[in-house]
Amino acid sequence: MESTNRRSFLKGSLAAAGAGALAIGGEAKLTGFKEYGILPSGLVNYLSTLGWSPKENSEALSLKELTDMFQLESVVSAGANFDLEKLLWYNHKHI
Repeated sequence: MESTNRRSFLKGSLAAAGAGALAIGGEAKLTGFKEYGILPSGLVNYLSTLGWSPKENSEALSLKELTDMFQLESVVSAGANFDLEKLLWYNHKHI
């Protein structure tokens, strides 16, 4: 599947299924990100930036870089919004 088609499919699947599930062809199924080609490293990198950002303003980081840079004092208490486009961007950087 082309990148643009996969992105549209993922966005439509997430929107149709609601929280906690992805839909395939309109049928809701509990499926993980792995089945949609999201790499663990990309997902961890994305999730780490939902309430924290590194001081060096670099975003695509390895797990080692994330753990070396992480500072609990820098975590914000504001609510985070899940952004599928941003997750796909992180995933692309980790391919």
